[in-house]
Amino acid sequence: MHAISIETTNSTLRSACVSALLVWLCLVWPGTAGRNVNAETMIAQGPNRANQADAEPPAGTLPAAPQADSERSGYIVDVELPLVGDRDELVKRQIRRIADSNRDAAQRPVVVLRFIRTAIAKPGDDADQGGLGSRGSQFERCLSLARFLTSPEGARVRLVAYLPETVEGHAVLPVLACEEILASSTAELGRAAIDEPLDASIEGAYRDVVSRRA
Repeated sequence: MHAISIETTNSTLRSACVSALLVWLCLVWPGTAGRNVNAETMIAQGPNRANQADAEPPAGTLPAAPQADSERSGYIVDVELPLVGDRDELVKRQIRRIADSNRDAAQRPVVVLRFIRTAIAKPGDDADQGGLGSRGSQFERCLSLARFLTSPEGARVRLVAYLPETVEGHAVLPVLACEEILASSTAELGRAAIDEPLDASIEGAYRDVVSRRA
């Protein structure tokens, strides 16, 4: 398992850090053509069009070198925390589109899942959705995403978890379901039972996810 230290203090530095992460991926997996852009934008563009020398790269992208047959494409997909509602389905949808757009590629594309906290309730609301607070993730949503990531469908891409900040509660599950985990120097992973006690069935689900990556 590899680790990388990335400090983020503002949006400009955060973009530079993401770029550094993609450069690191290129070094770890030679042939990775990194792209810091929403997955749907990249797929709509198409891998060949994105790499044309005379094409203007869309906003938020990194200049991509011409692709050889053996090059591996790279994408960043945000996993918004807490995982509630349909947030897990949004991640699955993007991964499926990435896999479909690279079905003829010689190597699996690299998908960096960036686990970030985002607000659910609007400013002034009394509580977050479901009363879970800013930290809580629903066990069913996390387990659903983790099982997808470890399924044959999820295996069509190479999955890397990136933790710019601490991940707690059941959001730990989809992180454990990835093939690699990268984290900033201040990020921590753990305290899965912080929102609710772990009973036998929940503990069994954790063991199952971990065993799929053993």
